[in-house]
Amino acid sequence: MKNYIGIDIAKNDFRACFKENQKEIKFDNTERRIDGFFEYLKHHKLNKNKTIIGLESTGAYHYRLFIKAKKFNYKIKVINPIIVNKHNQTSLRRVKNDKKDSRLIRYCLIKGYGYEFKETKQTIKLKALVRQRENLVNILNTAKRRQNDIEYKQDCIQANIENVYQKLNQQLQTKIKNLEKKLIKYKPKTQKL
Repeated sequence: MKNYIGIDIAKNDFRACFKENQKEIKFDNTERRIDGFFEYLKHHKLNKNKTIIGLESTGAYHYRLFIKAKKFNYKIKVINPIIVNKHNQTSLRRVKNDKKDSRLIRYCLIKGYGYEFKETKQTIKLKALVRQRENLVNILNTAKRRQNDIEYKQDCIQANIENVYQKLNQQLQTKIKNLEKKLIKYKPKTQKL
């Protein structure tokens, strides 16, 4: 028989649901308390071969738990928050304030939702670099529009207006190029495709 554990994780703590009719247990989202969580699993004979842990993808807050679970060879499934929210809306027992809870995440896990977490340090680092680049490009595009707006106003009134966006755009372009140089080092053969 499989054991399903639903986890609702936040920056400072997480709540784990082990059974439908059991109260959630709160753990701090720290290295020490995550070790305590795995000690709890060991103590209650929730071994890695018969246990699946599921939680939502929540920015970076789930990484510490994921990496530790992978180290202990537990199967971890990441569930899209949209799926959890959908089940919350269709449930008779809606969660207060639209917050997801570990019980609902566990229910989605039992229903087979989620994909297995298989990331490595390299893939986590690569994703972080890609996201940083993407965010900087978005900021650069906004700054370019604002620079053009200032230049247009200058032209209309025939007077200089301090335009801080020119220097900002140059700095952003430099940062983006530096990130791109780092990105090229990852799987260069794949990137040639």
